[in-house]
Amino acid sequence: CAWQDSHNYYLFSIYDSNEFSRRVNEITMNNWRDYLGTGVDFPFFDADVVIDAAQKKGDALMVSYVKQLQQYLQCAKEAQWESWDYPTKKQLAHRKNVLQSVRLYAQGKLKSRLRSQHALLFMRCNMMLGRHAENVTFWEQTSSKYIETVYKDMMKNIYAGALLKTGHDDQAGAMFAEMGDWSSLMTQYYKKRSYDAIRAEYLRDANSAVLPFLLQDFVNNAQEAIDGMVEGNMEGKLFVRNIQKSEARQMCQLATQVVNEGKSRNPLMWQSAKAWLEYLFGNKQQAQNDIKTFAMLEGTLRMRDNARVLTFYITSAASP
Repeated sequence: CAWQDSHNYYLFSIYDSNEFSRRVNEITMNNWRDYLGTGVDFPFFDADVVIDAAQKKGDALMVSYVKQLQQYLQCAKEAQWESWDYPTKKQLAHRKNVLQSVRLYAQGKLKSRLRSQHALLFMRCNMMLGRHAENVTFWEQTSSKYIETVYKDMMKNIYAGALLKTGHDDQAGAMFAEMGDWSSLMTQYYKKRSYDAIRAEYLRDANSAVLPFLLQDFVNNAQEAIDGMVEGNMEGKLFVRNIQKSEARQMCQLATQVVNEGKSRNPLMWQSAKAWLEYLFGNKQQAQNDIKTFAMLEGTLRMRDNARVLTFYITSAASP
């Protein structure tokens, strides 16, 4: 028989988990569409199509750039799958040589018309070659001064990853959070998604940019745990922590403490988290009391929108 997992629609959503990847993909695809000049959406990168268009335009720099980019992307693809398709020492050595060659090419084009694209390619190769300290230096001394483009955004993201690799965890986490890079945050904080970790982060910085991500992840894991107890299918759910009622109660107490202390610029996210946790774990009257305070608390536009959703849901559920 086939095993089928359920899908949860999370009502607690104060942090856009797809912001960075969606924005970067949309802008880069639009850039390629504009370069091709066809007016047709460019749903995925096709090197051959771009090279053909560049050759017709007589754009030798773009031709060479895309050919080198194509080599890098092939290396990245191989690295992504190597846990399933174990590479030989010869294959790894070949990949390293390709990356070093592409890196040197990109480094030599940093004063060209396409300097941002080549700088990104340079940093990408450094990342795959483990040259993280060099990426930190290159960003801080060079590419951070470039004009604002999607390529600079991607370089900043690589810089944040390099900070993480060189031991600057707090700075890296703050940058990932500000960029809306959920995937990198999940990688960094995968083992820190608990009441203890969230409390420690709050005590370190009451307005840490990472807190909305951690709090949302905790609350949604609690929803998964509740639904899993009812449906009996917690197994196989990636990234899910089985939040127990005792830990949820600790989080509710922390949320109350945060709101009362007044140190957070966004107390609404804490109070709405508490209200939803109370509701999920059966304390529906307390949830009703909590939502009455929403209007008096500060929060971002997304947090206020989410508070209205929770208010509507909790109020409607209590109606006869």
